[in-house]
Amino acid sequence: MHALTAIRARNQLTLIWLVGLMLPALILAFRTYLGTYYKGYDKEAWEWFVPNCAPIVSLIAGWWTADGIGPRVEKRISRPIYLFTIIASLFYVGILNSIFVFEPILDSAPLDILKRTNLFMPVIQGIVMGAMVHFFTGSNNNDGPAKSTSNK
Repeated sequence: MHALTAIRARNQLTLIWLVGLMLPALILAFRTYLGTYYKGYDKEAWEWFVPNCAPIVSLIAGWWTADGIGPRVEKRISRPIYLFTIIASLFYVGILNSIFVFEPILDSAPLDILKRTNLFMPVIQGIVMGAMVHFFTGSNNNDGPAKSTSNK
C-alpha cells in the first residue's frame, strides 16, 4: 500500500472538485446562454453560484500555481483527516449538483431554491474549506517528511 502523501491527496481532491463542478457550471452557462430559465435574473443565479465555488477553487488553483516555486518536502498525511476531507468534498459537490439537476422538477421558482440553499451551503462550505486548507497550504506537517522532491 502506498504512503498517503499530501501530493497524492491534493491530486485526488483536485480531481473531485474539477469533475464535480463541471456539471453545475455547464448547466448554469447553458441556462444563461438560452436566457429563458431564470427569466432575466441570470446575474442573480451567477451571484449565488460563484461564492459557493470560488473560495475552494481559488484555494486549489493558488496551490497548483505556486507548486513549482522552490524545492518541497512532501509530507505524509493523516488518513482520518484525508477521509473526512474526501467525504465532505463529495457531500458538498453532490449537494451542488443536486441543486441544479433537481431544480427544474421542484415546485418553486429557480432563484427561490438557490436562496433557500444559502441557509445551509455556507456552513457546509466552511467545514469543507477548513479541511481543504490542511492539504492546500504549507502546514500539513503532522507526521513528518515522507520524501524530498525537486521542482517539476
